[in-house]
Amino acid sequence: MNADSQYDRQFLAWAVDRALRFYEVNKLTCTPEEVTKLAEHFCGWIMPAPDAVEAVPEKTAEEAAVEAEHDKHLAAASEVQ
Repeated sequence: MNADSQYDRQFLAWAVDRALRFYEVNKLTCTPEEVTKLAEHFCGWIMPAPDAVEAVPEKTAEEAAVEAEHDKHLAAASEVQ
């Protein structure tokens, strides 16, 4: 898992903390590899599937018009350069 953002680091820290807590509560010994594997399972349980389709709300007529106007300005600016 790539921990580039602050959110990702916090999420991974939470998963490792929960994995360590699992071993502590159940009075089990563990290796770093076992903690990592359990933390990855927690991440997989919480995170959406990679192929999950995100719902994209439809744009209103006003939003579409604003976006079209913006695109028109971008096209005009790229022609100047």
